[in-house]
Amino acid sequence: MSSINNELISILNKVQRPGDFYVSGTREIFAPRLEIEDIGLISLPLQMAQTEQIINAGEYAPYGKGEETLVDTNIRRTWQINKDKVSLSGKHWQQDLSSIVEQVKIGLGVNGEVEADFYKLLVYDKGSFFVQHRDTEKTSGMFATLVIVLPSNYSGGELVVHHDEQVVTLNMSRDEPSELAFAAFYADCIHEVQPITQGCRLTLIYNLLRRGNKTLPKPPNYQNEQEQITKLLLKWNNDLLSEQKFTQKQNIDTSDDSVIEEHSSPSLPKKLIYLLEHAYTSEGLSFDALKNADSAIADVLVEGAQQADCEIYLALVSIEESGSAEYSGYGGGYYSEVDEDDFEIDEVYDSSRTVSQWRSPNANAIPIASLPFDGNELCPEDAFEEMEPDEIEFQEATGNEGASFEQTYRRAALIIWPKAQKLSVFNQAGHSVTLPFLSDLSQRWEASGDKFDSPLWHDAHTLAGYILEDWPKGRPYYSYQSKNKFANFLNDLHHLKDIVLIDAAIDSIAVNDNYHQDINTALVQSSELLKLPRTLELLEAIITNNATSNPGACCQLLYEFSSAAFMSENTQQLKPAAGLLIKNLPDNSKPLTQNRYHQTSTVDDIMVIELIKALIRIDITLVESAVKKILSSPETYSMDQILVPSAVHLCRKEQLLPVLHPLFVSVQTHLSNRIAQMIDPPSDWKRASKVSCSCKDCKDLSHFLSNSSEKIWQFKAGEAKRSHLYNTIISNHCDVDCTTSKKGRPYTLVCIKNQASYNNRVTQHQKDLKNIAEIKG
Repeated sequence: MSSINNELISILNKVQRPGDFYVSGTREIFAPRLEIEDIGLISLPLQMAQTEQIINAGEYAPYGKGEETLVDTNIRRTWQINKDKVSLSGKHWQQDLSSIVEQVKIGLGVNGEVEADFYKLLVYDKGSFFVQHRDTEKTSGMFATLVIVLPSNYSGGELVVHHDEQVVTLNMSRDEPSELAFAAFYADCIHEVQPITQGCRLTLIYNLLRRGNKTLPKPPNYQNEQEQITKLLLKWNNDLLSEQKFTQKQNIDTSDDSVIEEHSSPSLPKKLIYLLEHAYTSEGLSFDALKNADSAIADVLVEGAQQADCEIYLALVSIEESGSAEYSGYGGGYYSEVDEDDFEIDEVYDSSRTVSQWRSPNANAIPIASLPFDGNELCPEDAFEEMEPDEIEFQEATGNEGASFEQTYRRAALIIWPKAQKLSVFNQAGHSVTLPFLSDLSQRWEASGDKFDSPLWHDAHTLAGYILEDWPKGRPYYSYQSKNKFANFLNDLHHLKDIVLIDAAIDSIAVNDNYHQDINTALVQSSELLKLPRTLELLEAIITNNATSNPGACCQLLYEFSSAAFMSENTQQLKPAAGLLIKNLPDNSKPLTQNRYHQTSTVDDIMVIELIKALIRIDITLVESAVKKILSSPETYSMDQILVPSAVHLCRKEQLLPVLHPLFVSVQTHLSNRIAQMIDPPSDWKRASKVSCSCKDCKDLSHFLSNSSEKIWQFKAGEAKRSHLYNTIISNHCDVDCTTSKKGRPYTLVCIKNQASYNNRVTQHQKDLKNIAEIKG
């Protein structure tokens, strides 16, 4: 853990608690008038005869599990009477209830108006209990639960309240018939009711609500702690700036090993995440609604952050994990009877850590929906290690899949970062978030007409710098899922007219072997803003590093540069780059090389066409050397697939330049030789019989193909053998049509000879005649 994490925790541990997570007490009262529908007036203290009447009029109380409401007497065994069937009145009751609420407010540290909203009446007879659970916030403004035990004779039934690592056990039984006991606790506290051992416990349940101003108590004077926080955050801010400047310097010059060694300590966290004690839902998350020490600590941090020029937010921190589980139970063999307690987590495979649901002290919006976080940003770093998950679900083993689990941890937290590091923090969200954000900034700046010294341009430039700095090195800028990411990034830099970052971005392409043709248009457009010598230097570097592995992209890039308006009077200056491209083109002696990060581009006719068109614009003398190299490597530049379509296209679109004559002659000779060959239809059923496989079935296939009198062969065999034979026919382009006859077992593969090879030759002959006519014409 870095010193900033430790020091922050050390200071905040000095902040005292206003109030506590629970409050309890007794009050001597005049017994209220309690009436229950279908029963009538209930005497207090409760009599056993009326206990049976109340139970008969009630129903088993349910409990909440997620969004469900369930009844399970193994979880909760108690009886409830809904509030619409209960009437509470009496001369002194409202005064007594108000006094209890005021005492509760003081104990919980709550200021302002608090309303006690009657929820239900509960009856716990002998053996009744409620296992550990947490109350849901049942209505708007609810923040706590108030339990009032009316005078009744019972034993057991202790209320146990858990909060963080604290546990309190409250015995609410009273011998004095004029006394009632009460207890209140925040709604997020885990609590339980232990079994009733004797008698009956009669309980009123209230939801405590905040109305109007929800501001909670202010902490005492923490001026000293605030000053320490401010000083600590200012130092953190300065250290981050120093670290950032060192990183930038190191990127420029890494030759001084002593300097690198001096700064080899772990990086400082870019943001600090202080987990709060209480649990909060997204609906109830606000600075005004923080409880107890959370409220006091938030006040100290908000003041300290403002003075240290930092931003602070309240947010929900989530960890989601999934992986494999093991069955550890000893129950029956039917999965339907297996309980979640019978599983144990084996190994975590996937994990995501995010911060979301942002709340600001001044209601300012944050433009990032969620951010990832690292463990070194937590205060303390091991904050989640001993925490129980909020949700956990086990999936039983099915088929070949083993048992698995999914679990989620959620906690509210205060998030802090220096304002100067805001964009660096946003950059943690990744390209899916930062690239659209950068596009929005660049478009707004361009539309505003502001100059380069505007805050909007500065923010866009800073964010773009972070994006470029964190772009994966040694990996492709192109991906099949989002192939235009880097092209869009270059376009944004062009909108910003950010010459420094355009130079750095194109240079990173040249040196990191991450180039792909999908960025060519954006690359040429952004290069327009650079000085011409620098543009040519970068172009030559890209060609040198990529012509052998990605020749098609390099030819297209040269073609686009030769076509660009800003190069119209300087195309001859592209000659060195064109010479490098010709020199590094793949040929028979130097075949295509495989780039480890992206698919190697193929050599095709489009590549040849764009190369020749570019060379015609740059320097006509280069065409001769390019054509000579291409014609001398027939294994690399296929006559039919590359040279013929290239020649046909060029004779349509380009002037018939003398330098292209060798290409046209070579293609014409090839076509003329093939046209001269006789094409006769087969006179019998003999077909080309050479196949790649030598197994028994394929040898039988070869024999069938060479037989001049046999047209049909029926191959009866199991599916595996039929599939193998069929694949051999397809892969070897045999003149055979196949169908499957499903009469009898096993099925039969029916093989019928055709004239596919002859028909293909006829089609090729017609195509050759058309092509040679165009070239001669």
